[in-house]
Formats: sequence, C-alpha cells, structure tokens
Amino acid sequence: RPPSAVLVLLDLNLPNLDGREFLRQVKSCEPLRQTPVVVFAAADNPLVVSECYDLGCSLYFPKPSLFEEFIATVERLAGLIQAVSVPEAS
Repeated sequence: RPPSAVLVLLDLNLPNLDGREFLRQVKSCEPLRQTPVVVFAAADNPLVVSECYDLGCSLYFPKPSLFEEFIATVERLAGLIQAVSVPEAS
C-alpha cells in the first residue's frame, strides 16, 4: 500500500525513472489518484507541459534560470503547499 500524501512535488528529471512515467503511476494508483501533483521542471516546452496536464498534474511550474526568479517560484510553491496542508485528525 502506498503512503498517503498531501501533495507530490515532482521533477521530471528523476535519476531512475522518467517523471512522466512516475506521474502515470501515481494517477493509476487508486489511493493516490486524488493527490495533487505539482510538476517543477526545467522543460518549458509546451508539448511537455500539455502532456503533464493530460497525465493528471495539477500545476506545472517551469524552473526559472535566474536565481531571483527561482527563489520567487519556490516561495510561491511554499505558499501552495501551506494552502493544501490538511490539519491532523484529533
């Protein structure tokens, strides 16, 4: 049984598995199917972005090349993660 997750932050360039294949596997696994997947990748190719949305990603963030833009993007992602955090059951 896969572990539960609030959100998956996915880089498409994984060392042993293509990120798109990982996304396919997450979205085909019933317990994880509803888990939001945010792709954070260097590729800004519209075909890659479209493919990720077709596979079920919730958001796609291209990694900026400038450091200041990278930090701003990471801060936006942190805000997103805080927004989707689920309080622990009591």
